[in-house]
Amino acid sequence: MPSGHRFNTVDMQDAYCTVEVLMVESRYEDDFIDILTSEGIEKLGQAINNFIQWPRQYIRLIDPPAPPSPSIVPQPSQEAETYQ
Repeated sequence: MPSGHRFNTVDMQDAYCTVEVLMVESRYEDDFIDILTSEGIEKLGQAINNFIQWPRQYIRLIDPPAPPSPSIVPQPSQEAETYQ
């Protein structure tokens, strides 16, 4: 049953989330996705760099990578000579 939300022109299903597919292992490229996209994407291999609906039960959130430590910018020395 649709939840009232739409993803592009397709109703979002309650048990699904919108995810971006960044890579697919070669053995899964020809696997069909459950909900076709409005662009006609029907297989995982076609979904790379696109958004699809994916079953919530198969989504595992992991800790994001730590942000890079701030760069230390050397401050000019107060003892630096000034030229006039």
